[in-house]
Amino acid sequence: MDKLLIRDNIIQALAKVFIFVDSTENEDVDLETYIEDSIQFMSFIVELEQIFNIEFPPELLLFDNFKTINNISLIIEEMSALNAY
Repeated sequence: MDKLLIRDNIIQALAKVFIFVDSTENEDVDLETYIEDSIQFMSFIVELEQIFNIEFPPELLLFDNFKTINNISLIIEEMSALNAY
């Protein structure tokens, strides 16, 4: 999957839970300043799972793993590669 498409879909998932990130920004975005609580975090995870048609294993659902858009992109790339087989 294209890295730019993954990034755009992550930003779309954030917007669905009312977290608005500048999509034109080329630098990595630290989501720690955007995600306010665990409910918002889990809502974001659900949106990611729906958009990318994946299911994150429970042991992966730590905020530290989803701190930045680049981290999330890497996780999604790895999970998509696993689901392809």
